[in-house]
Amino acid sequence: MSPGNAQKLAIVLAVCHHPELLLLDEPVSAMDPIAREKLLTFLLEMVREGGTTAIISSHVLRDIERIVNHVVCMEKGVIVADVELDELLESYDGLTGSFQEAFVLSQQGDGHSTHLIVQNESQDRSAFEQRHNVSVENRALNLEAIFPHMIDLGEGRECLAIPSFV
Repeated sequence: MSPGNAQKLAIVLAVCHHPELLLLDEPVSAMDPIAREKLLTFLLEMVREGGTTAIISSHVLRDIERIVNHVVCMEKGVIVADVELDELLESYDGLTGSFQEAFVLSQQGDGHSTHLIVQNESQDRSAFEQRHNVSVENRALNLEAIFPHMIDLGEGRECLAIPSFV
């Protein structure tokens, strides 16, 4: 049996008795994109119907981001973030412009234009621009872009995600 098929079988066995709590560790890591989509849709439907709470530990953040509403990130067994996904996404920005100073987490650019990832202190863009004497374009970031900046890049990092009940 392929790793993806073994993973599918394990999930079928885990959900067939309609558990109240479902703990999944890397549930889509060995699956192809179509199987990932089907599994994530199934998990979201199962949680929405009620009766099951699912907790997912995964490094495949792009795949699970669309079905979760709460994120807990751990570094070496210590919780470094325990937050609603929307709140987390709103607390980081991707900015493009020319910068003199900022709380810079990551930088890419060619010297004329720079792309930064910053942990924002407020949602007031004009105040940020005035404070740092810049003109910027904002770009929303996803969980995968934010995660490396929340923790040390060493071993022992985990991201637990709880699917949305909406």
